[in-house]
Amino acid sequence: MKILGYAILAYFIGAIPFSFLIAKTVRGIDIRRVDSGNVGAFNVFKNVGPVYGIIAGVLDIGKGFVPLAIARSAGLNLYQLVPVTMAVIAGHNWTVFLKFQGGQGMAPTLGAFLNISTVDILWAALAFVIGALLAKFAHPPGWLSKKKNFGGLMGFVVYTTIIFSKPYVSWGVRVNYFAALPVLLIRQFQGTAKKRAFLEGLLVPKRGKDERN
Repeated sequence: MKILGYAILAYFIGAIPFSFLIAKTVRGIDIRRVDSGNVGAFNVFKNVGPVYGIIAGVLDIGKGFVPLAIARSAGLNLYQLVPVTMAVIAGHNWTVFLKFQGGQGMAPTLGAFLNISTVDILWAALAFVIGALLAKFAHPPGWLSKKKNFGGLMGFVVYTTIIFSKPYVSWGVRVNYFAALPVLLIRQFQGTAKKRAFLEGLLVPKRGKDERN
């Protein structure tokens, strides 16, 4: 029952739409109707301003950090934190305050794992920044410059490699990783027609010419 209470608290903290509030307050715009429609710091960075994007990112990381810090201070172990981790990311991705439209979960995930895997997640964050910069400033423009999520992919690969190759990483951290992953991936592939088509291609293989004739 105590774990459920912390998970509910985590959801509502994660659901605070800082990016929406900043964009609405500063520019009077609904960030859901701008550019990618993502209620996240990157969309604020692009369409409201770099300073406000950084503020939104810090706040989103903070709302991932705080619920787990509270739960850990109350004595919950890494395995008991799993529902809390999932809930705070889900709150950001599908916030009840914006009719379940939210962000993609990267910042609150970073905040959550800063609690339980601090050094390793910072390496992943560095890889994310490097990947994002490579994609943005790729010259000449080509395949890499079209991959807006290249930074996220690099961070994912680095963090996955670390936690499964280093013997000091506990299974409690790995279980939280496995729990957070589907919450992130569902949101990553939700929304656009291209992403839906990708998922459908995975679930329903395309028929070849021989099959159609």
